Amino acid sequence: MIRRSRRAMSSIVVALLLIAGCALVATEAFQLLNGQRPLVEYGLMASWLHGTTWNSPRVLIAAGGLGVVGLWLLLKAVLPGKALILPLVSEEQVSAGVTRRGYANALQAAAVVPTADSAQVTVSRRRVRAVVKSSLGTPDTVAEDVRTAVTERLATIHPLRAPRVSVKVKEQA
Repeated sequence: MIRRSRRAMSSIVVALLLIAGCALVATEAFQLLNGQRPLVEYGLMASWLHGTTWNSPRVLIAAGGLGVVGLWLLLKAVLPGKALILPLVSEEQVSAGVTRRGYANALQAAAVVPTADSAQVTVSRRRVRAVVKSSLGTPDTVAEDVRTAVTERLATIHPLRAPRVSVKVKEQA
């Protein structure tokens, strides 16, 4: 039960570019049908293109840019997105999961131990990272307290893949 992101932003960008291109073509067609002067002068464009060689820096830069964008879009389409629902260990063939935000909030609540003033927890694919601000105790003691508390909370949540816990302590004056 791993629900993945829908890659909405890259889809929106591609859709807007396609709509802009279609709008330009439709505008040009309507202007030519009505006998008006088109937005893009085909004679000027054709003469500019005939004067440009394949080895021109503009052509090479444009080709490289389009190649990078195409490769980026291809990778976005083929590679799996970020998991929105993280699977939990389940018994009796029941699928269970927790949202990434709920997972981070539960671990952040656990990371605020008596020796820590505040904590910020981020969750990635294989790691939980806690950044703790503390004015009490030594950084090593606070880090161990937070690591123990977060590990205990992970034991109660039972994620399918147990992440590695890293703790960074920032001392406050």
